[in-house]
Amino acid sequence: MLADWRATKTRLAEVETHMVAILDELGLTELVSSIPGVSALGAAAILAETGDPTRFDSPRALVKHAGLCPRENASGTMTGRSRISGRGRPRLRLAAWRAVWGALPNNPVMAARYRHLTSPKLRRVLTRKCDVT
Repeated sequence: MLADWRATKTRLAEVETHMVAILDELGLTELVSSIPGVSALGAAAILAETGDPTRFDSPRALVKHAGLCPRENASGTMTGRSRISGRGRPRLRLAAWRAVWGALPNNPVMAARYRHLTSPKLRRVLTRKCDVT
């Protein structure tokens, strides 16, 4: 059993090395390393799940592909909470979440945006706007 675990761990390291090598071949390693807190492996995982990023016309199309676009929950006059649709690729959502979560402590821009989106004041404002409409 321990031998299986070691073999699996070795195979995982080989796959990760291959993923980063492909990122190098595409010439994206320098671009990825310019984003504080995002690792080459995390970017390679996102690229592996996304495929060719040039096939998306806009960032919205990529968000939709990941299943991160909002899904309305309304019926008649009742307006419920909007949530992510979840219709896209779950592994892409997981890879993006891991990359962003790892970047929060090291990337001041992402950290500031996260604090803004999770602030109690913003939640109160959004709740009031949802109640009014």
